[in-house]
Amino acid sequence: MEPLDIFYRDGKWYLWAYCRKRGALRLFLNTHIFKTQLLNDQTYLRRPFVLEDGTDDPRDFRQRYWVDFSFKEKYFETISDQFENDKVVHLTDRVLILEKDLYNPNFASKYLQQYGKHVKIETLPKLKAQLSRN
Repeated sequence: MEPLDIFYRDGKWYLWAYCRKRGALRLFLNTHIFKTQLLNDQTYLRRPFVLEDGTDDPRDFRQRYWVDFSFKEKYFETISDQFENDKVVHLTDRVLILEKDLYNPNFASKYLQQYGKHVKIETLPKLKAQLSRN
């Protein structure tokens, strides 16, 4: 695992990292931290990704995995801070998140699963089917 960022949300610490085993970006829940140690910059070469989508991202526009999804307005109020940097469209019955880059189908599925029945995928029929099976 190659750590990229650590953040605190909903009373829990998360580590955003590149997983060498899976060859993809992953979000890890940190349940126990026993020891921290500051490493120098020579330890490993940091990948050029940052938590905010698009910044220093070496992928070409066509390589991105764009997903449009929505939430009911009432539910969105509780999670709106998670989408401050995204294209958000408020409709009468729901809130759309447009063109969110979720890297690949596997990451997208895992990312959207955290919202359970509250999220509705507006595009990508294969991803819709995969999420409905889980």
